[in-house]
Amino acid sequence: MGQIDDDLKGLPPSERTAIKGRLQTWATESGLGARVTRNLDRERFLQPSDRIDLYRVFLANASAPERKLRMDYVASCRRLSLRGGSVTPRVLPARIGRAVDKESLVAYLSRRYRSTVFKTKSNVERFVDGIVSARVITLHPDEKALLMSQYPAWATWNEHDPIGGNPFEFATPKRGDAVRASLGLAAKRKGRSRHLILKVYKRHSAATLYRPTVADAADYPYFEPSPRDDYGLTMPWPESEVDQYLPGYVATPRPEALHEPMPFELLEVCELWT
Repeated sequence: MGQIDDDLKGLPPSERTAIKGRLQTWATESGLGARVTRNLDRERFLQPSDRIDLYRVFLANASAPERKLRMDYVASCRRLSLRGGSVTPRVLPARIGRAVDKESLVAYLSRRYRSTVFKTKSNVERFVDGIVSARVITLHPDEKALLMSQYPAWATWNEHDPIGGNPFEFATPKRGDAVRASLGLAAKRKGRSRHLILKVYKRHSAATLYRPTVADAADYPYFEPSPRDDYGLTMPWPESEVDQYLPGYVATPRPEALHEPMPFELLEVCELWT
């Protein structure tokens, strides 16, 4: 535990022992515990004080069952979201993309806007089908202001052409699983819709793109700290899973960052892949 040992140096010996002991126990209790412990030891973007806040969850749960530890850890992560600092690529991407399960998008819009904009779930579905099928996306004034996500969104971009390139150019063949595999998305395998919506939109001029951290990932299975200093990299599916869903496809890490929710007004292209 190199990074963890360094972070804990300022704490009393009894607290250091309790934290490290619970981390080690969690690492043997579950795959999640092993992954979180490994990632905490490699986290560089979070400030030391924020990492200490995460370690204190293990101190408070030194003898608690794994279920409570996980719940408290995730809650602490949520409070520390978007703390990784700004991405610093050579050229800041102006065009970014996000992949989202269709049913998840419909459910979010229904929950957030059905009583104010759409009135019925059928109207939500028509809205989503409309932007997916449109060659040129035209929105009503009240639709332009709708936020594309409720929480901070994970986004990617074309590192070879960050200004105008297609963020999903890497996905050949044009299959939803090609995107899922490279971006480390698990929605399909959780029993949700087989339809994946790819949104390409302009980065709001005032929007910050944040480097992803263990706090942003919380208990999500496909994340590891980036080896780069300037931005994050996705954690693709393991080769065995890629071969199961898309034989022959090579899933490679893609650039990734997070941003605050952005309005549909910025949407340029919206496609539906299966």
